[in-house]
Amino acid sequence: MTDLWETMRSRRSTHDLQDKEVSAEIVYKAIEYASLAPSAHNAQPWRFVWVRNPGIRQAWVTSMLRRYAKDMKEDGVTDHERRGRLHSSMVRFLGAPVLLLVCLTMREMDVYRDPFRAKCERDLALQSLGAAMENLLLALAGFGLSSRWYSAPVFCPEIAKEVLKLPADYEPQAIVTVGYSASANAEPKKRKGIQEILLER
Repeated sequence: MTDLWETMRSRRSTHDLQDKEVSAEIVYKAIEYASLAPSAHNAQPWRFVWVRNPGIRQAWVTSMLRRYAKDMKEDGVTDHERRGRLHSSMVRFLGAPVLLLVCLTMREMDVYRDPFRAKCERDLALQSLGAAMENLLLALAGFGLSSRWYSAPVFCPEIAKEVLKLPADYEPQAIVTVGYSASANAEPKKRKGIQEILLER
């Protein structure tokens, strides 16, 4: 329990990564640990895509950032700010030793005709995916790796589907960048105290 506690306390979301190879064995093992998460109906509605081909990664990231640039322009973000954000995203996504896409699948979830219960079932699947994501981040931290969770694919799922040629049931939800940290472990961000998040009745 002490090791788990320390891993939870020391884990950080890091984007400054070393240009150092991460062994495939560690990546496979971390995904295996992610899959141990609890899930509604034990449906395990998570799927992982390791984007290893440099050309495919380049095409995917470039297409995503093109959409991001368009959205920022429509939102009134200045040219200077847009260029800065796009450069940072390009460096982070193309420079990470490991780039994972995490997808949701509803294939084995229950099917309901009425919209309310159908939405509830999707919520259950998303909750399950979140549990697997946390397992993944903790497993990577346990292996001495740094990672960061990005939700970019939610805003342009069709790009990942097309460029990565994903199965029809794969719904892109998150990107996880993985590597060895290039900087000292940062101070933890301020967390809400238990009195702010716990309600007792």
